[in-house]
Amino acid sequence: RPVHILYHPQNDGIYVINDRLGPLSGAKAHIRVFDLQSKEIFNEVKDVELGPNTVSEISRLPLIKSLAPTYFLDLKLADNAGGLVAENFYWLSTKKDVMNYPATEWFVTPIKEFADLTGLDKLPPVTLKVLSAFEQTGAEQKVRVTLQNPADTIAFFVNLNVVGRQSGRTVLPIYWEDNCISLLPGESKTLSATFSPVDLKGEEPVLRVDGWNVKAQ
Repeated sequence: RPVHILYHPQNDGIYVINDRLGPLSGAKAHIRVFDLQSKEIFNEVKDVELGPNTVSEISRLPLIKSLAPTYFLDLKLADNAGGLVAENFYWLSTKKDVMNYPATEWFVTPIKEFADLTGLDKLPPVTLKVLSAFEQTGAEQKVRVTLQNPADTIAFFVNLNVVGRQSGRTVLPIYWEDNCISLLPGESKTLSATFSPVDLKGEEPVLRVDGWNVKAQ
């Protein structure tokens, strides 16, 4: 996507990047923080006006004293017609990673202290509503998937796979427009992917859905 909305952990800044050749006008950024119980505890909407090939810090996350060690940040950017043009979802900790910069090598900087994300193990299980359809498009096959989260808990790190019905083997290569997503309570998303029928090796394709706290289907 030529437009992005991002979080910077070093300064808690929220940034919008416009890689378009034209301006981003009349956009709105929706910034929301959720606790480990999936309760919204911060909500801010910011107007965004950005020139072409420009980066701008539009906000900073405030200090929220009631936050448990693990929490979630949901960022969405809508254009002037209300259409979603960019989004990002983060799982964060009030205990920050501490980098060991003196030990940096050219390919890695070691971490001295890790963020506390153990609270993710306490997320209640979620069963998603899943609708999928396969269709042939020329030499390729396409799958279109609609996911809905009917629960009052965030569905975390939802993973989609196409497998052969008999073998259960994942079809590869496959090109998803997005994957490993998270769904807020009540949220729906539609995703699609393309792959070659040759890679099914004569089997029927089947969609498999699972996730961190998502019941496998």
